[in-house]
This record gives sequence, structure tokens and C-alpha cells, in this order.
Amino acid sequence: MPSRVFLKSGEEVKVNDHVYCSPSWSVRDGTPYSIARIMEFLPPEDVPRGPEAEKYLYTRVRLAWYYRPGDVSDRSVTDSRLLLAAIFSEVCDINQLRGKCHVVHRDKISDLSGWKKRPDRFYFNRLFDPYVKKEFEIIPSTDVRNLPDNIRETLISRYEFVVAEKEVIPDLTDAIRLCDTCQDWCASFDTVQCDRCKRYFHMRCVQPPLAAKPSRGYGWTCAPCSRRHEEEVDSHVVRHATPVTAPKKTNAPAVRGRGRPRKDKSQAEREENMVVKHFKLWPFRYFGQHTVAEDTLDPDDLIFPRTATRHGPKFQANVAPAPELDINPSEPDERGGDNTIENLGIINTLTEAEIAEGQLSAKPIRRLPDPKISGSM
Repeated sequence: MPSRVFLKSGEEVKVNDHVYCSPSWSVRDGTPYSIARIMEFLPPEDVPRGPEAEKYLYTRVRLAWYYRPGDVSDRSVTDSRLLLAAIFSEVCDINQLRGKCHVVHRDKISDLSGWKKRPDRFYFNRLFDPYVKKEFEIIPSTDVRNLPDNIRETLISRYEFVVAEKEVIPDLTDAIRLCDTCQDWCASFDTVQCDRCKRYFHMRCVQPPLAAKPSRGYGWTCAPCSRRHEEEVDSHVVRHATPVTAPKKTNAPAVRGRGRPRKDKSQAEREENMVVKHFKLWPFRYFGQHTVAEDTLDPDDLIFPRTATRHGPKFQANVAPAPELDINPSEPDERGGDNTIENLGIINTLTEAEIAEGQLSAKPIRRLPDPKISGSM
């Protein structure tokens, strides 16, 4: 197969290039060009397998699509260069490719205003899943620190970015959290934090073990802090005011100074040609609140966004249990009993008077003459 592919305009396109794509003008409905990333080039669908397949030219291409914010919601977005990534791909005809463009993550751009002034330049910082119908945040995988070393190294070596819910980002980017009892890593779903000493514990490591996390709006204190608080109350010591904690660090870009940024063409070229890691054709994977961290070590683990399972009385009907069936049938009645057909044999024991009475009752009843008919005759 050929190793180089050129568009009708003469531009060369390669795997992981971003392109404009659109069907023919007769099929289009006037919508703007779609933007996608080339995942792989494919031969015709009916090509025979084996060495003979190398003789055929590329006629198809697998594309990973980007969405515009107006495509997935009704909210108005004034920034025409903002896109939404997606873990969604399709195989299209190679003739639908129209031209090249550049799409980069927001954190990889040093001068966003200068980037948007240049033609065919786009950026993204969120992902839209067309199946879950929800938007997720995208952060560099190197920003994820609250993980064991082996899981974090595997995640960084495979993927350039991580997809997660907005409320999970502070937990992922925080320093690694260890249980104060067993010194093992504390996963977010199995961890509680003391409201006083701010230390983390597994719910199974505290005494008594916790069956569930405290409800939203309520705090939890560990045993030493609770005991210390009771001693302070009993000794009538004035309680000190709760210390004000410093605001948590966010992943928002730093505030840029006023004035026109200095143009650096070499920096812009480096951003355009920046190498992005891909694992099985994708640069990111889902790593949110419904992910088991240890499962990410499996190379075949699903990378798509997930939601909570719909089990329980909120989603399923409460049906009464079926009545128990008697599997062992009862034993048949003994022959000759009152419930058997042999009761008919009692006719052999009837007396002559009873037989005569039965014969009289069996005779047909004579029909009485109709008085109207007899009078006319």
C-alpha cells in the first residue's frame, strides 16, 4: 500500500492530522465543514486479505470526530474556534477530506488570542459523549497525581489526556492520599476525610467501620479528634475558631498580564507540530468517578465515559415474590375408596325394589295433549 496520501489541493495528509471533511455538494445541506482527526487509512471494503491487499490504494479513512458546541446544545457560544472532542469514530470515503487544519488542547497553547487569529486553528478542553449525552473535562495525564505510582506511570505512558467529571478533577490533581491507618492509597469512593485533622482513612479501617460516606453537608471526625473535642468540652475550654484553609489549587490557566503578547512564530510552530501520545488510536481515556483505578492497567479496559448503574427501587419495579409451587404431587387415593371410579360397582348390591324403582324413573315421560288442539278436533 502507498505510504503517502495527498488531497485534491495537493496537501499531504498523514495519520493523526486534523482535517476538514464534508460529503459532496449535492448531498450537503449547507452546514459548515466537519472537523476530525485521521485515525487510519483503509483499503476498499471488498479487498481480499493477505499479500494481495498491498496492491490496492486507500479509498477509506477512519475519522475521530469533533463537535461544535452549537451541535450538542442550544447555548450560544461566541468563540467559533472552540470544539468539543469525542470518543466517537466513523469510516468515511477518502474523497470527503477537504483540507488540513490544526486542533490543540487549551493547555498546550501559550498564546490563545494569537492562536485564534491565525486561520484554520482550533482548540478544545472538554469532551462530549454522544451516548451518555454529557460533557466532561479533559486534563493532561501528567496533572493526575492522586494515584499509585504504577497506575500513574501506566496512564502517562499510554495517554496524553484524561477525561473526567468536573467535580472529580480536584481529587485527581491533589497529592497522593494515603490512609492514616494502613498507609495504602485511598480511592475516592472508599475514603473519608476527618473534618478536623484533614487526614484520610479507608472506611473499613476506622473503628467501627463505616458502611457509607456521610451525607452531603455533614462532616466526619476520627476517633482521636472526637475524643479530644469531648475533653475540651468537659474542661470548659473555649473552643478556638476553625482555621481558614487555603483555597485549593485549580487547573484554570494562570491569569495573563495586560498588553499585547509578544509574537513567537517558533513557539506557534512547536505547538502545531507537538507530538501527542496515542494508545490504540486514542489520545485520551475516561478516568472519572465510575472508574476502578486498577482496571486501567488492563490494555483492553474500555476507555469510554460511564455512568452509574441503574439498579434499585428507583429504576426497577418492586414485584412480590412468586408463590411457592408444590413440586412433590400428593399420592393417589387407594383403589376402592370413596374417590375412585369403583363406586359404580355398588349397583351390584341393589335390592329388587331399588332396581324396579330405577327402571320406572328411566322410562320416558308421556307428553300430555294440548287442550287447544284437542278442542279443535
